[in-house]
Amino acid sequence: MINNAGVMRIPTLTLTKDGYESQMQTNHIGHFLLTNLLLDVIKATKDSRIVNVSSLAHTRAKFDVDNLNGEKYYDAGD
Repeated sequence: MINNAGVMRIPTLTLTKDGYESQMQTNHIGHFLLTNLLLDVIKATKDSRIVNVSSLAHTRAKFDVDNLNGEKYYDAGD
């Protein structure tokens, strides 16, 4: 299984139906959920692997654990 980030730099704060910031849900929470849902199949498959792919874009972001959903401030580059 290969998890590859899907969206970046959404211009305005956008929340999903679940109430999470769109980039966070698409690029992180979604990967976690899909992997968790498929975990039994992955474990049962011989020589299976889970690979998470990203880019160097994370080096420019400011990670604020107290603002994961963008409630305090939103920057499309974070």
